[in-house]
Amino acid sequence: MRRPVDHLLELLADYDRDMLSRRQFVQKASLLGLSAAAIAAALDTRSTSARAARQATPPTGATTPNGERMSAALVTPQKTGDLGPVDSMVDGLNRGGKELNYDVKVVEVVQGEYSEAVRSLASSGTNLVIGAFPPMIDAINDMAPQFPNQRFALIIGETPDVIPNVVSYWELGLEGCFLVGALAGLYSKSGTVGGVLSIRNPEQDRFIAGYQQGVKATNKNAKFVFNVIGGNSPFEDPATAKRLAQLLQEQGADVVCGGGGQSIQGIHDAAAASNGALVSMGMDRDQCLRRPDSTLASVRIYEANMVYKVMKANRDGAWTPGNFLVGIKDGGEDICTFDNSHPVDHQDPETGHVLGPKLPQDVRDMIWNLRQQILDGKLKVENKVQE
Repeated sequence: MRRPVDHLLELLADYDRDMLSRRQFVQKASLLGLSAAAIAAALDTRSTSARAARQATPPTGATTPNGERMSAALVTPQKTGDLGPVDSMVDGLNRGGKELNYDVKVVEVVQGEYSEAVRSLASSGTNLVIGAFPPMIDAINDMAPQFPNQRFALIIGETPDVIPNVVSYWELGLEGCFLVGALAGLYSKSGTVGGVLSIRNPEQDRFIAGYQQGVKATNKNAKFVFNVIGGNSPFEDPATAKRLAQLLQEQGADVVCGGGGQSIQGIHDAAAASNGALVSMGMDRDQCLRRPDSTLASVRIYEANMVYKVMKANRDGAWTPGNFLVGIKDGGEDICTFDNSHPVDHQDPETGHVLGPKLPQDVRDMIWNLRQQILDGKLKVENKVQE
């Protein structure tokens, strides 16, 4: 069992890397049981002047490009601090700010504010306005033509038609989910793999299709059963996700996959509370590293890289407008290195996994072999949900 100091050091490291705002640090430290005084003492070790100095120093191996200082803003209808896609995008934004000479900001919006937020940023001269998720599609689609000298991007979304000053990136979803589903099919003893999805839309349906085909690829007698959260906040409702995951467990599932966003944390909560009867599969970030004893693998979605890529294209003048679905080969998604292996072409091989390394080597090799088949074009995951 990890000591509280280990968790605190981890939070401080995330704070130093600008992965957490001060508010987020305070919230998470409070959950660890730290008093207000202890939190203040921890933050005092990171003085404003020292933190500013760290922010002003480019990361090792990176150089701040010469040229005019640019500005970029991320507009998101989902809140930061989700431990998933939004935080990943913020990571990419901050990296781009440091390495590519940008002033950056994050703007959280609610329904009814989308277009006005984009208009306000563009009117103020923001060089690059990045909208997050499908709810921002209409705002970017409507505003971008009105500001032809500025550039816009969608991360996890696409415009109906190509607009010269807009680029969009959306993970394919099929391939990463296929591999995680294949691992779930091999791992499941009950033959029932569950899924908790946020809503039914093209992205979530690609997740479902990938999971379904992956499970069947390694266990033809297994079944993939899924529930949908729905409601007003389907991507920010971990309580409902936990309840649905527990319902799937009651129906015989011993592995549960998810559909991303903050809601997926509820699935991990259900697995952690099951005393080993249920394991979870993560998404976006490598959730195994947060819940190593109850999370087997994660679908890695590289939103951070997507944000950084559009910032670099804007900086370099290498802008290519259009809508791009990016899979494993394109750097948009993958399966995490669940067994602590280091595939030569994996973007972020990480160690610290607990369940995966315990699997038989043959099982682990099978998953990586399936991945290679995808990369070689020998295995194609179909974009079709079996209802």
